[in-house]
Amino acid sequence: MNTYDFSEYYTAVKVAEILGLEKNTILARCRNGNYEGAIKTTPDVHPPHGQWLVPKALIDTPHMVKDVVNFTRQINPLELERSITNAISRSIIDVVEPLQRQLDEQAEIIKNLQNIQAKNVQTVISAISEARAADQTSLQEINTELSRIRTKKEEGKNSGDWAWKNLFFVIVLFFLVIVGSVFVALKFFN
Repeated sequence: MNTYDFSEYYTAVKVAEILGLEKNTILARCRNGNYEGAIKTTPDVHPPHGQWLVPKALIDTPHMVKDVVNFTRQINPLELERSITNAISRSIIDVVEPLQRQLDEQAEIIKNLQNIQAKNVQTVISAISEARAADQTSLQEINTELSRIRTKKEEGKNSGDWAWKNLFFVIVLFFLVIVGSVFVALKFFN
């Protein structure tokens, strides 16, 4: 019968969950003595082979777990320095490559936004040109109509009815010019 205070221990499964490791890694570390104070319970009905218990104090406080490495030969300082340099270089590359990809993606987005902005500027210029052309055409029509009215007036055909009809026609033309300009502006902004 086990007489452990289970409230002060984590099971190997819980330790694996907390540390984000595989359960087998934690079991191997327990067998290798990497967790000081870890104990294995005696076999019971559940679990039939016993289970490893790791003190909560080891897991809840910051510490470093050291894996045991066996070397078949002695490493000279130059090899050690190369190994450390290679490991640091790989770590830097692992950090820099995703950052470089993000920068490339952001540069592409900025380029696309600049292209859209250039297209919008061209659209504005085209709309303004169209509005100016429409205004010039309408002004020419109004001037032509005013010239026609002056000509008729000079010819002596300026009865009261005729003058009002021509004035009405000029007002309608002016209104059409304004509506046309507004339509072009709305077309541009939508």
